[in-house]
Amino acid sequence: MYDEEITTGKVLVVDDDLQILRLIRRGLESSDMNLEIFTTNKGSEAPVLCENVMPDIVILDILIPGENTCQIISQICDDSNKAKPLIMLISGHYGEIKRMIEYGADDFLTKPFEISILIKKVREMLRGRNS
Repeated sequence: MYDEEITTGKVLVVDDDLQILRLIRRGLESSDMNLEIFTTNKGSEAPVLCENVMPDIVILDILIPGENTCQIISQICDDSNKAKPLIMLISGHYGEIKRMIEYGADDFLTKPFEISILIKKVREMLRGRNS
């Protein structure tokens, strides 16, 4: 079991697929972590939500139709007045992930994924952030 400091945090999930949003939300809610979870299906809302809720982690789908993921990552990372959230990318396209990491993403998960792996990665990211 992890101590309270490690398992507490805010997570913003950004994906255009509402089923994926629900799956991730339910998975994180069912974990033993104490998380505040925010979701949006519009990538353009991610920087504003980051500014308002100051998440510890942003889980971001790479391919959101009509959105520029590189720009979203840059906007999230560029707010020098706040601590940068850790960014985990999710995508079925591994080739895109490498490029996005260059823009400031911290980790990735390829689709399809097991929710238990996502939970493990979130826990590890929070542990690293709180150490």
